[in-house]
Amino acid sequence: LTANTTYHFRISATNAGGESKGSDQTFKTPGPPTVVTGAASSITQTTATLNATVNPNGGAVSECKFEYGTSIAYGSSASCSSLPGSGTSPVAVSAAITGLTANTTYHFRISATNPSGTSKGSDATFTTLPNPPTVVTGAASSITQTTATLNATVNPNGGAVSECKFEYGTSIAYGSSASCSSLPGSGTSPVAVSAAITGLTANTTYHFRISATN
Repeated sequence: LTANTTYHFRISATNAGGESKGSDQTFKTPGPPTVVTGAASSITQTTATLNATVNPNGGAVSECKFEYGTSIAYGSSASCSSLPGSGTSPVAVSAAITGLTANTTYHFRISATNPSGTSKGSDATFTTLPNPPTVVTGAASSITQTTATLNATVNPNGGAVSECKFEYGTSIAYGSSASCSSLPGSGTSPVAVSAAITGLTANTTYHFRISATN
């Protein structure tokens, strides 16, 4: 017979008077769990939640875990937060993992065991978020009575910088901003950025700082 399969059967008997057939009955052979790797969620720089479904196929699941790592060799595992029981329908399972590296692609799959054996899900991937940009406010240059160029460096830390601006004003409340003349990209090294500002007041001290978002 085939594992995890429903079979129908009936009795049939024949004598001189003819043939009789019994009513239909069924039974299901046991099989290992049916598993489906889901998508990761709640992804940060160092943590993620791994998701899947497990159908115990009528056999009590004794082990449920996610295998994960930076390649399909995996290398690490995390137990499901709860066992999916012994029913015959898919049950959602998950595991929260920590200690991940920012801006890194991870592979994972579900693995579940019942008395009939172990099943492993297909491979899935997720990428942790990059660290926020590393920014260093530089010195202003080309200063006149009403204009100045603000300078800084921005390291995108591997995440595309979507906003780069200088905040400035006559106090640390700032109040004004000017976009960087160009975005620093998505590399992993410091990139020089600047913004030319106008409309300043002569003989006035201004405060400024760089702000970047990935």
